[in-house]
Amino acid sequence: MGFIDWSKGPYYLNLKIAITPLGLSGVWDYTKAWVDLGNTIFGTVPIALYSVNTAKIGEKLNIVDTAKMLSVYAKTQALQSLSAVIDTKLATKDTAAMLGFYTKTNYTDSALWTKLNASDTIKYTKQLYSDSALLTKMNVFDTSIYAKQLNVNAALSTKFNNTDTIYYTKKNYVDSALLTIPSLTSLTSLNTVGTITSGIWSATTLDIAHGGTGLTTAGLTGQALTTTAAGTLTWTNVSTSGVHFIGEAYGGGIVFYVYDNGKHGLIAATSDQILNTRWYGGSYTNTRARADGVGAGLKNTSIIIAVQSGTYSPTYDGASFAAAVCNEYTVTIDGVTYGDWYLPSKHELNLLFLQRAIVGNFPNISGSYWSSTEYFRSDLVGSYQLAWYQNFITGAQAYLNKKNTWSVRAIRAF
Repeated sequence: MGFIDWSKGPYYLNLKIAITPLGLSGVWDYTKAWVDLGNTIFGTVPIALYSVNTAKIGEKLNIVDTAKMLSVYAKTQALQSLSAVIDTKLATKDTAAMLGFYTKTNYTDSALWTKLNASDTIKYTKQLYSDSALLTKMNVFDTSIYAKQLNVNAALSTKFNNTDTIYYTKKNYVDSALLTIPSLTSLTSLNTVGTITSGIWSATTLDIAHGGTGLTTAGLTGQALTTTAAGTLTWTNVSTSGVHFIGEAYGGGIVFYVYDNGKHGLIAATSDQILNTRWYGGSYTNTRARADGVGAGLKNTSIIIAVQSGTYSPTYDGASFAAAVCNEYTVTIDGVTYGDWYLPSKHELNLLFLQRAIVGNFPNISGSYWSSTEYFRSDLVGSYQLAWYQNFITGAQAYLNKKNTWSVRAIRAF
């Protein structure tokens, strides 16, 4: 300060301070932390006092104010630094918690596991000494059984009376010999026959001379054993008081439907009359054979033949068709010829389908059969060119063009 000319005074000094924060990290710019303390005069006290008053230093921040203002900042920085240090360490409590289980498990528990408590000791002693001792003893009941088995029963076992001897011999020799025979295939001589209390006779045939039928199969319910003129025996279905049943061989075929308590019904031929034949006779004529129900097939068959014949249908080609095939079918059974067969109606055909397993002999692979019922719908032009049929595999009924070929099975009524 030797270059200052004090004679030209007074001179003033401006004071500014910057307080370095605690826990300083990184770069700190002190110029942004200046605190202006005001101006003071060099060398003269009145001037200094005057400068204080004129500069209003009392209204500025003093050291106490500065300390209060920066205390929070200094405390926060200090705590943050301290917290960062503490976070890297484990306290006594943490160490105890971490190692407590290990210490207990490896030392305390392992030590306990090697010891037996009072309950274990009692159980162990009981099992090895008390129970083992009891097992070697016998009570009064055991003693009586033991004595009986060895003395009384043993004495009885050494004796044998006549009855025992016979029974023993019979069981071991006679019965054992019989038990070794699996089946009796032949018998050369038999003077007497006892009563068969169990089992069944399984021979194939027994001739008439010895009281048999000479047949290999038994009769069914409702059948009787009859003989032909040649003397051949056969099982024949018998009707009682004119009552018939489904499955009965009657009237040239098999009964498949009955009503009026079995006095009336329908009979199916035993086989198909033809496997593949058309419905019409060569022309799409409106036959009006549209009747349906039990007995309706007979009327339909007559109408179809009449309309499809050469008299009414010049286009008839002379080939066979379903209704004609059924009408011309005949069969003779026991001297009786049955010739009133017809093509079943749509309803009758379904009744036959329901009993197809009992009637049997339906070899058609396609499984479809013609009915005598013509299809008709007033709003469908040419609907008379169609007729109803039924699939005997699925049971479905539908209509198809009359020129198609299906199988036919004739039926008759009784």
